[in-house]
Amino acid sequence: MGLDTVELIMEFENHFNIRFKDEDIQQISRVGKISNLICQMIDITSENKEEFNSLYALFQDYFGNHIQLADKISNYLQINNFQDLSNFLNLKIKNYSNILKYIFLDYHFIKWEELTVEEFINAILITNCKHLFDNNSPKTQYQVYLIVGSIILDRIGCPVYDIQPYASITRNLRID
Repeated sequence: MGLDTVELIMEFENHFNIRFKDEDIQQISRVGKISNLICQMIDITSENKEEFNSLYALFQDYFGNHIQLADKISNYLQINNFQDLSNFLNLKIKNYSNILKYIFLDYHFIKWEELTVEEFINAILITNCKHLFDNNSPKTQYQVYLIVGSIILDRIGCPVYDIQPYASITRNLRID
């Protein structure tokens, strides 16, 4: 476990006012596992995804009801041509490759052509979660996931589109 991972764990502990046990830390391999472990520790059981469902409904308004979560977002948007959608949603949408190192190092583990509508929505909500609900008292498992994603984004700076529940902390997000 590298220094980045240790600092990230400390950030989660500070934010959620928890303390991981050594055996818990060994389980931390994927973003979703971290979120689930934190939910267990702070006793959050609600699976409500109100923020996600509301944004998906807005996507259906914008793109049409035919848009499905498993669809590739590239079928609906050109890469980094998000301004109209951003204005419609009144939310910030990060460019797919907004930092030069991602372009030169091919840093994304999810390629633009493979990014689904569901993953795109997750990334938008991670980017904006500080403005959507009280991050100091999450009420749902999905809100915990969004906060965990936001902490990873702020602390480590890996591409937001890669911060998905199934993403490996070390292999996919390249956090040592």
